[in-house]
Amino acid sequence: MNQEIRFDNFIELSDHLHTEDDFRDWLGMVRWGEKPRCSHCGNNEGNYYLSTRKIYKCSDSDCRKQFSVTTGTIFERTRIPLKKWFCVMFELANDNISSCKLASKIGVNQKTAWKMMHKIRHLLSDENETTFLNGIVECDETIIGPRLDRDLKKNWQVLQEERKINKIYGEDPKMESFKRARNRKKLGLPPGIPGRPKGSKNKPRQKKHKDRTYYKYTHLVFGMVERKVVLKGKEQNGTEIKFERKGKVVLKKIGRHETDVKKENIEILMRKHISKQTRLMTDGSGLYKDASLLFAEHEVIIHELKKEYKTKDGKIKTRRVKNYVEGDVYTNSCENVWKHLKKAIGGKHIHVTYQHLDRYLAEFSFYWNRRGESNSTKFMEILDNSFDRTLPYSEFKMFTRIDKKRVILAEAA
Repeated sequence: MNQEIRFDNFIELSDHLHTEDDFRDWLGMVRWGEKPRCSHCGNNEGNYYLSTRKIYKCSDSDCRKQFSVTTGTIFERTRIPLKKWFCVMFELANDNISSCKLASKIGVNQKTAWKMMHKIRHLLSDENETTFLNGIVECDETIIGPRLDRDLKKNWQVLQEERKINKIYGEDPKMESFKRARNRKKLGLPPGIPGRPKGSKNKPRQKKHKDRTYYKYTHLVFGMVERKVVLKGKEQNGTEIKFERKGKVVLKKIGRHETDVKKENIEILMRKHISKQTRLMTDGSGLYKDASLLFAEHEVIIHELKKEYKTKDGKIKTRRVKNYVEGDVYTNSCENVWKHLKKAIGGKHIHVTYQHLDRYLAEFSFYWNRRGESNSTKFMEILDNSFDRTLPYSEFKMFTRIDKKRVILAEAA
């Protein structure tokens, strides 16, 4: 099987590989080359193939263990054909896709498609941990979640004020008897008989939306974006050369509530992923108050400025003016990342849970750092990352809804 198969999409790859055995042979050529290497001891001399069981056996006398093409990869012990795995990789290399749409495309149920996608996203999480940014870096934070109407927040605040008043005066406006008495008073009628209405069932009332604090709990994300750099040079014959390096991005989740965003946590992430000689661009938030002590330069852009103006009467008043750019000081590159991220999540997934957010951010960072590359190049990189990376179900179920206690304990640790 030839390893150098040229293809630009999954259809061209499947034209060269017709059966499941062809896919396994090609995967072995990409992983090992011409000599199969033992997944247990690393020996690649003299290993032979058992055609009846479609596995290899190590020739080393100290090992003598059996292995296959998928041993030590995310495909280990899978019953799903490799053709479907490669199709999922191509879909994720091309663009993000929902698990429901992918399930109908490859012919599996939604839970299987969801698990396959998250296993592949788990392979991409290493880059988000090791990326190091230089040059000019912009930092900003945002909220990933539904856009709630301000009337909903206002109604919640009014409800809280009513509850405070009710604790003082002992009246609950939610009680039907109080509503009935209030309405009779408006009509000029005497108050009705206290107690439950005649004929109503004597059942305990269930309070709907007991706390109504759900709009406060969202997904808070911190982003670090490296600006694009254009380098100029000259060849020996004097012709000018331009080299463009596209900036990378690092995205991290930092909490679910506004109180989780702390200056100490932000500084730890900036020290880990940003060089000390960089030029940092931030907004006027107090989270970056001590950033000038950590980096060579720290520029701040104030988005809302208070400017004075004179009225017709001659009085001097102040008003707020939007301000986003001052020379080369701005955070618009980071705002551009937020726009694309929210469009990707809202358009394809609609909603993502907090415990899975890290892998969605790693997937988006993978796309952003490789914008302009072909789908086949991104597919081969995902495939290379799948080697020597196992994700057994005992570890994977920590990220599912089945084992919520372990997720809580892992986050607390």
